[in-house]
Amino acid sequence: MSLLASMNLLSTEPAKTASDRAIAVLTGGKREWALSEAAALIASHWPEQGRPSLTVNGMADAIGRKDVLDALRTCDGALLVVADSDSPSELKAVCAMLNEHAVPLVAQVPASLAHLAGTLQNMGVMVHHHGRGDAVLAAMLAGVSQRQQAVREMEVELRSRRASQKQVHSWVSRVDNELLLASKLQRELMRTDDFSAPGISAAVVYRPAWYVSGDVYRLVRLDEKHAGFLVADAMGHGISAAMYGMIIANGLTMKEVSAATPTALAGYRLLEPAAALEKINGLLLNEDSDQTRFASAVCGRVNLTTGELSISSAGHPAAIVFSSKGAKPRHYESTGPVLGVFGESTFEQHAGTLASGDTLVMYTDGFGEIVGEAQVEEYLAETLDSADGDVKRAAAQIERFLDGRPGSITPGDDATVLMVKRA
Repeated sequence: MSLLASMNLLSTEPAKTASDRAIAVLTGGKREWALSEAAALIASHWPEQGRPSLTVNGMADAIGRKDVLDALRTCDGALLVVADSDSPSELKAVCAMLNEHAVPLVAQVPASLAHLAGTLQNMGVMVHHHGRGDAVLAAMLAGVSQRQQAVREMEVELRSRRASQKQVHSWVSRVDNELLLASKLQRELMRTDDFSAPGISAAVVYRPAWYVSGDVYRLVRLDEKHAGFLVADAMGHGISAAMYGMIIANGLTMKEVSAATPTALAGYRLLEPAAALEKINGLLLNEDSDQTRFASAVCGRVNLTTGELSISSAGHPAAIVFSSKGAKPRHYESTGPVLGVFGESTFEQHAGTLASGDTLVMYTDGFGEIVGEAQVEEYLAETLDSADGDVKRAAAQIERFLDGRPGSITPGDDATVLMVKRA
């Protein structure tokens, strides 16, 4: 199929006949002579049935008058009749202007200005050299005028595509801004830098795979003697997982008003971690959703005075306690089902002690996959040791480790590490 035929396929309207087309004649000399010469040329040599309408304008008018330029933009082609006396700079200006407005142009160049032919051709102008014959010139004009209908249709399509692209870009920018805001709000809701508890220091490494994360964590001061913590990992990635994770984070209840003395200053009771997970499980099961979603979690509470530790887990990687005295790390394995699947689930609770200098570490499976589940304990022990037990320095080392790995810019999963140390 020819190029012309393939372009005509874009048209949904009947192609113009020769008599429907308009050819503009531009000249720097006598307009009447140029018009009569073009009319004679078309009458004698036009290669199609019918003849296009002709108009004539001076080159200076084409450059300086808006009404002339507007009329030229509607033409199907233009014939530039070049005379010996014409200014090369004016010729170039006319050619550049018509090329900018996608008006196809044929220039009839005399032998005396043949040296300009190359310059005009480089500007997209078809050049008819002196002596090549009027039939060739007429055929060149007929060819460019036939092509112009397809060109205009392609311009309309291009404008439509550019408008669509602009709308898509605007939509993407809006979504990007909203996701950045969502990411900021998610981090604000879980921030730990304002956490303060005597004898406890904490640090977190939080690396969403995308703007927002299905991983969530909480570290809260429950009263003057207790602090609570949660690390959870909602199934999947992206917005839906993040929303599910935030339901978990906001649904964490480890302290509630006592029914016996609801107005008393100290009228509250602390919920055990296992009970807190049961409440979250019930909350997730009551979510009205067509999709089955679940999450793993580890929840705990520490007595700031005695170091008494209570931990309950729901299908989550084991929490690990590292001792500063060189003792073997202690593991608190998960014994309960994941959250959001089974009603009436119960979660076993482990009791222990967070001694002075001990560090409790909880992480999500995204971090385990990065390090290698079999190497997580060794890596964390070495990191804490090299940081002299300082959890904030250890967190900074983990951040550098994650940044230095191949593919760190586009991770495959969310990764979170929460470290709690007793002084």
